[in-house]
Amino acid sequence: MSNKFKEEAFISISESGKKYYENHKKAIENPRQTQMDFLMELISDNKDTEYGKANNFENIKSYEDFANSVPISEYDNYLPYITRMIEDKETDLITKEQIVHYAASSGSTGIPKRIPASLRSKKYLSAYAGEIVFYHLNKQIKKQGKKNGPICFLPDFYWDYIDEDTTIGSISAHIGYNFKDELLSVNTSPESLQYLKEHSSDSPYLKALFALQYKDLSCIYATFSSVVYEFLHTIETSWKSLCSDIRNGDINPGISISDELREELLGYLKPNPKRADELEEEFNKGFDKPFVQRIWPNMAMYSCIGGSFFSEYTKKIRLCSGDIPMYMLSYTASESQFAIPLTVDDTMYSPNITGVFFEFRSLAEEDENKIYLIDELEVGKDYELIITNMSGFYRYRMFDVFHVDKLEGKSPLGHIAYRLNQMVNMVGEHVSTEDIEYVVKGISQHEKTAITEYALYTDYSTTPGRYIILIEPEVDMGKGEMKHLNSVADELFKKGNRSYKKYREQNTLGSPSIVYIDPGAFRLYKELQIASGISANQVKPVRLIDNKNKEQFFFGLSEGPYKAMQRALFDAERELMEMELLKIENKKLKKENDKLRKEINNLKER
Repeated sequence: MSNKFKEEAFISISESGKKYYENHKKAIENPRQTQMDFLMELISDNKDTEYGKANNFENIKSYEDFANSVPISEYDNYLPYITRMIEDKETDLITKEQIVHYAASSGSTGIPKRIPASLRSKKYLSAYAGEIVFYHLNKQIKKQGKKNGPICFLPDFYWDYIDEDTTIGSISAHIGYNFKDELLSVNTSPESLQYLKEHSSDSPYLKALFALQYKDLSCIYATFSSVVYEFLHTIETSWKSLCSDIRNGDINPGISISDELREELLGYLKPNPKRADELEEEFNKGFDKPFVQRIWPNMAMYSCIGGSFFSEYTKKIRLCSGDIPMYMLSYTASESQFAIPLTVDDTMYSPNITGVFFEFRSLAEEDENKIYLIDELEVGKDYELIITNMSGFYRYRMFDVFHVDKLEGKSPLGHIAYRLNQMVNMVGEHVSTEDIEYVVKGISQHEKTAITEYALYTDYSTTPGRYIILIEPEVDMGKGEMKHLNSVADELFKKGNRSYKKYREQNTLGSPSIVYIDPGAFRLYKELQIASGISANQVKPVRLIDNKNKEQFFFGLSEGPYKAMQRALFDAERELMEMELLKIENKKLKKENDKLRKEINNLKER
């Protein structure tokens, strides 16, 4: 095996996570004071920056001063500063903090945003998206009577360099920053696979090859539940090859990696026929019932974002693994680490008020300038997030909409409901309305015809999931799937959205499908909406097929009976899946009831 698990390293990281978690819990007891302390410190520290001087930081003594002096901003407001920071190596422009990383995030035209991250914010990310996970895992292990064991980290921790001291790439690659020296002591993957310097669509297979060698695996860690599901699906479909490689200490020749990496990884592998026999015995029992606990009996927790946009994949994971708890990780973006769940299996997030200053704009208010602070929010309402971070962004619009589910004292708990400028997100690619328009415009040019209407559908009936774009040309060009356009759309998506390209290359997103429908279909749908009693002024263009009525209407017009039947079967399978999940949950509740009944009987006997 690649690494020898060191329990002392595991405990050290979890103890550090406990301190961060307890600090967060204490901070939210008095959220307004915590936020004001953080803001005033940030303003004072940065009063001599170019941005601070231009916005009168020196005379800001209260939130009211701050709101009156500093305008609400977007990325383009910082672009001139960032360009000077990168190209001319200028400092003290927007922050006094040392900028050590630029998070690369692509816009709709493919031109990357470069969002600065300070050393302090990078450490903060590692604490709240890394060490706190170990704290919750350690608690789950004790609660379930299991033992501390290695973790399978599915993210690839790799980045490029702008210069000797500054990196660029995904901010999530720095999750293990605070414990990078201990990481290999608790991780199933060897260093060359964890810090992968070459792209390989077979990375999930390689991660599985090493993780399966550890029977005492305690946790699988990923950014999103979609990544976890693809990992488990790889095991389900490739188990014979994986078992053969484990038995022989080999790597299947069909796995796409360089000769150099293959040779290096082979150095960590030794024939392990005993473990191969154990795995084959379990896999031969089939996959109709949860299999994760059978191959990893010590599994105590998943850690990944699994709510909201990713709930479909979370359901699929439950079918693979029953009631294994899931810690929903943290709400993280390129700009900062924003919020964490307070408990395992909780999809509500508590804002990280010690590292980000939050302002909230109510979407229900007619006055767009009406801003609320952390302790002024109302349950059930949606608010646009505006943040001030540790890396030089002030009153910055995130375009994320935070829905308040409940209050913890005066601090909100909630979830990201949607993005103001974004339509869908299957695996973390963040496809926006601009991205879809870019693809449709490209197809229009390719086909030399105007496309009057279009809509996007997220198709989970395939593995991996894919996008279907239904397009209505101005003239009748037939209907059904236009297979010759699928590769065209794929290339346009890749060009327009960097994250989409990455997930396509990793095979966590399938190739898109372009489907033509008859001219007049969108107009007919609008007329039916109006006929049902909806005001014509309220009927908006359909850009997302996001409910059963739209699905049945548009696919009924675009597909023949056979395709329509397939989709109906998928819907039926989906309902069966929901029933299976209910069975799992009922079984879990029955266990808890039996335990409580036993405790009550013991008390009565005393």
